[in-house]
Amino acid sequence: MSADKVDPAILRLEGDRGVPVVIELHPVPVEQVSASQAGVLEHLDRSGVSGARGLTLANAVLATLSRDQVLDVAARPDVRKILLNEPQQVL
Repeated sequence: MSADKVDPAILRLEGDRGVPVVIELHPVPVEQVSASQAGVLEHLDRSGVSGARGLTLANAVLATLSRDQVLDVAARPDVRKILLNEPQQVL
């Protein structure tokens, strides 16, 4: 189920407000990262999401999405997991 790929903190959100997320894709060689991210970036663009950008070293995409958009993207087979992108204190 695609909800299994989603950070539980995102699933608890209510309403349509967008939250910053990290969309992790399956690992690929660095030479294939751009191609790997292209499908997700195109999907987000078609969904009206602006400002999404890829992270080369992590093979991930940063975006601000609503809960429904997160679940839509999580259904893609190329998405490994989606995490809430929020600062965390490291001790």
